[in-house]
Amino acid sequence: MSEEPIKYIKMADGTLAPVEYKTEESEQPEYVRRLAKAAWEAGQNAIKQLLAAGIPAVFMENGNLIRLYPDGHKEIIEENLVK
Repeated sequence: MSEEPIKYIKMADGTLAPVEYKTEESEQPEYVRRLAKAAWEAGQNAIKQLLAAGIPAVFMENGNLIRLYPDGHKEIIEENLVK
């Protein structure tokens, strides 16, 4: 069975970047690690802002779709979405 071909997106500077890496994090290019960190931080900030405004936040945690309420309790919306 052959592996699925890697999909690419064209960056603003014209270079091609793979959409998904199937390598260990330590083997990924630095820009991929920086983008992943920036995306994670943006998500954390968005969750904090939603909760501060009294709005529940929805996110993935351990493969489950979770709703976090401003009072701190969590509700599992759907389990085992990521395998």
